[in-house]
Amino acid sequence: MPGLLATALQSATLKASANFTAQMVNQHRLPDGPPLDWRRVAEFGTFGFIQGHINYWWQHFLEDRFPNSAARASRGHKSSLSSSSVVEKGESKPEKPIPALPGASGASGSGSGAAIAPGKKNYFNVARKVLVDQTIGLFIMNSAFLIITSALRTGNASLVYQIWSERIFDLIKAAWKLWPLVALCNFMFVPVGYRALVGMTVGFAWNMFLTFFLS
Repeated sequence: MPGLLATALQSATLKASANFTAQMVNQHRLPDGPPLDWRRVAEFGTFGFIQGHINYWWQHFLEDRFPNSAARASRGHKSSLSSSSVVEKGESKPEKPIPALPGASGASGSGSGAAIAPGKKNYFNVARKVLVDQTIGLFIMNSAFLIITSALRTGNASLVYQIWSERIFDLIKAAWKLWPLVALCNFMFVPVGYRALVGMTVGFAWNMFLTFFLS
């Protein structure tokens, strides 16, 4: 499972490579176009390194808040039961533990409100992860992209804000054509430690689009 630094370095490499590839494609299509912009490549790499950190913690936050695994979601529930079962002073202690009724130990899945057999996927939590990721998550990630690349390019706070305010919602609307399906597959089938890597791999093509979006 890739660690935080490895994830950030992979993100930086893929985003810089995507920008480089997009510029090469553009030069092939327009031989008289501008020369290769190495500064833009560096900007994408820098953004990728920072965004890799953000995405790593974001994926783990989503999984902790809305876990796929019912067994994992039940940890807090079980610990609260054990702490509440302490025998008060003066009460007689049962000789044997009372066996749990079939189906009584199901986890709620972080507030999902339904008992789920251990090991069964919590589809309600998957849906909630997709919803949060494709609203709050997209806003955070795309805002970070626009702010970081614009700040490195211009160094002017008012201009950075202008670029962000003019482009953020167009960028999010464009992202909704691709990323909801990617997020659904990622949350359904990919272990949490590899989700950032899967997103970065798909993001190679997305970052080529971003190169043209900024041009």
